[in-house]
Amino acid sequence: MFRYILVLFILTMILWMLAKLRDIRERRAADIMPTDEHTVLFGLFLTLSKAAVSYYRDYGNYPTIIQGAPDGMVEKGYLEHSELANMTNVLPLFSIVIAEYNGYGICLENCTSSITEGILERNSDMGGKLHFMDHKSDRYVTLTPPIRNDFINLTLPLPLKPKSA
Repeated sequence: MFRYILVLFILTMILWMLAKLRDIRERRAADIMPTDEHTVLFGLFLTLSKAAVSYYRDYGNYPTIIQGAPDGMVEKGYLEHSELANMTNVLPLFSIVIAEYNGYGICLENCTSSITEGILERNSDMGGKLHFMDHKSDRYVTLTPPIRNDFINLTLPLPLKPKSA
């Protein structure tokens, strides 16, 4: 009888240790990647703009599409090593837009005002070096908080001619 109780106690301890190890592993993954949507979307803007600039350096022009065509950034492998792009499935929400006088940009279409303000807040938390715009009828419009429009084509303009690496 004592043997059965001892075996049951040991099995309980092993299961408890496995559960604790899983919690520790999941906590580390959560510490690496932020979980709120504003930070994830802000990170995707950064990831996509970096990939678009790399594409420009290799081909001399920006891609016309992020994914879904042979010349898209995903198909060419520019987002292959990005953990954030691989962990989320929101890439189809982003697009490449072109303004006649302002050039190319990474756009998240039909953003709500709360999402836009959250992304702008993340930008200011990171130093505010990026200048997000609203893409309206072939031009970029400056965004000033508080955002009152309900649907914004939140766009991060890309440099006209990126510097070489």
